[in-house]
Amino acid sequence: MTTYHYNIELRDKDGKFYLDSKGNKLTLNTFRFVDHTNNENLIELICRDTFDNYKAICKEGTDINIEIRVFNKISNSFMLLYSFYGAENKFIKHF
Repeated sequence: MTTYHYNIELRDKDGKFYLDSKGNKLTLNTFRFVDHTNNENLIELICRDTFDNYKAICKEGTDINIEIRVFNKISNSFMLLYSFYGAENKFIKHF
């Protein structure tokens, strides 16, 4: 079973990161979750569902993008496998 790391990026209508109550940017690593699946076909559905959920609670004009990564033990880093661009309603496989 593969562990997929989902990172959600939110930007305002001007393309800027939102700020928290302390003035810190809410960057790509602020909103994230992990999912384990054997069926890669579910990843796009998870992205679309996550997008719909964030869209429901965000301000109008918020740009919502999602990156899905897996950990590579050889390079000791997270490899980008998929992206979902909410504004364009586009799901991309990077491999």
